[in-house]
Amino acid sequence: MSAIVLSRHAEARMSQRGRRPADLELIWSYGTEIGSDILYLSRRAVRRAVRPMNREIRRLNRLQHTSANTAHQREIRRLKRKIQALERLSGWKLVVANDTAVTCYRSNRRDRKRILRRGREFV
Repeated sequence: MSAIVLSRHAEARMSQRGRRPADLELIWSYGTEIGSDILYLSRRAVRRAVRPMNREIRRLNRLQHTSANTAHQREIRRLKRKIQALERLSGWKLVVANDTAVTCYRSNRRDRKRILRRGREFV
């Protein structure tokens, strides 16, 4: 994946809403495409992304008990931070045009219901 290019509008909105470029990369990576220009990070997508991370954490915990390895501890912390970030970003949308982030925002309740009802045909 290439780096996300931000429009000036997207930079302003991210600053206003307390988002970082790393947050947008998570939405870009794990979000579901809705229409041709919107990525939506649903709770289902978050659960799907978190499941293998939790498995990896359990595996590393088992290895950590057999040998005291700080690399395992660092990896566990990194995975836990990523899981927390994904859960925090659940419900966010990223509008993209020509591989440039136009804006990002948290969907309101009515919008989320419409997305869930219509699925991927929602525009």
